[in-house]
Amino acid sequence: MLDGFRRHEASQHYERAIALERVGRVGEAIMEYRRAVDVDPGFAAAYEALGHHYQRRGLLVKARDAFQTVAGLEGDYTACFNLGYILVELEDYEEALQSFRKCLALAPDDPSALYETGYIYYALERFPEALEALQGPQESHAEDWRVHSLVGACYLGLERWEQAEKSYQRALETAASPEEVEDARAGLSTAQRYQEFPADAAMELKDHAYADAGIVFLGTLGDDGLEVPVHRDPILTPAAVAVTLRRLRALSEALDLGVTAVVAVDRASSLLAEAVARAMALPQKGLAHLGGEDRALLVLAANRQPGLIEIALEQALGHPLTFVLALSGYGEDTFLPDLVGVPAKGTCTLPWEDSADHATGNGTDAEALLRACAEPLPDPNLEAQVRYYASEHRRLRFLK
Repeated sequence: MLDGFRRHEASQHYERAIALERVGRVGEAIMEYRRAVDVDPGFAAAYEALGHHYQRRGLLVKARDAFQTVAGLEGDYTACFNLGYILVELEDYEEALQSFRKCLALAPDDPSALYETGYIYYALERFPEALEALQGPQESHAEDWRVHSLVGACYLGLERWEQAEKSYQRALETAASPEEVEDARAGLSTAQRYQEFPADAAMELKDHAYADAGIVFLGTLGDDGLEVPVHRDPILTPAAVAVTLRRLRALSEALDLGVTAVVAVDRASSLLAEAVARAMALPQKGLAHLGGEDRALLVLAANRQPGLIEIALEQALGHPLTFVLALSGYGEDTFLPDLVGVPAKGTCTLPWEDSADHATGNGTDAEALLRACAEPLPDPNLEAQVRYYASEHRRLRFLK
């Protein structure tokens, strides 16, 4: 038991922390909250305040520890909810589920706890249980786009495309911010794209890339452009690059993409960008020289440096498109360009990378690549490849 003096001292630190918060002196306020719990380890309100401050600062482990203390001291709905929410952010889903079950034991049918429970089941890919948990929030929060979006995501996971489409359509109707609208449209497009394929169709990697993300897989020499496999440790020859670039040019013309310039994302992609520019009869520009009227094609040879192409996208004016010749890590948490040449695993070797200067290649490398692009090998079903996107599957994310 604390004596009256120490309890009073802890309260003084707590009240001082609140006063400091009000005038924006957050760092000092945190120190006072810490002093309060040092003096009184059972001061739940001070721990709760610390938890929220840690959460806002992204210190999630510290926030979890603070909220765990509050839950142990009080165990009420708010304490369990705060703890569960942090555990979700930390992706500790099983522990989070226990916290929200305690919330529901204290407040049965509470829509907020049910929504979080539904999200956890979705994250665990337990889609039927997620949908069951979300039934209540769908009724009580019919105008909340988040509920409809999450229901749509569950139906996508179950491959129930029509129901997913209906849920995302409802999410779109209730979305308020541009970010919410974009999220709803992305889910809606995925549901609609999957319905373009017969229910019993054996979908290839190219089909899934289109249906899941609305992106293009071009392929290269050795495939027919319709079945595009993942290449392990590919060695791309000038002839292979030439085939991919001819497919790129043919599709660009068929879709009337309106590209006005080609931009190399990094120095190692400069020779590829030159070849693309020649193949598409377009000028090359630097990022700094793009205007608002431009639609640039940002060209990256291989995605070896995470985030590089995203930085270029942020800097490019207008409405740029992205093309990566060799994309490693498809299906993982990686940036997906609009147009992909070769989906790859492992190390990709580019035609100019056997020279002393890997960034640009030597003269012989450059001549070989540009000569191959000027006279690419035959591609018998190029017309069918173009028709795949130009006629049969047009819901590409970069088409207006």
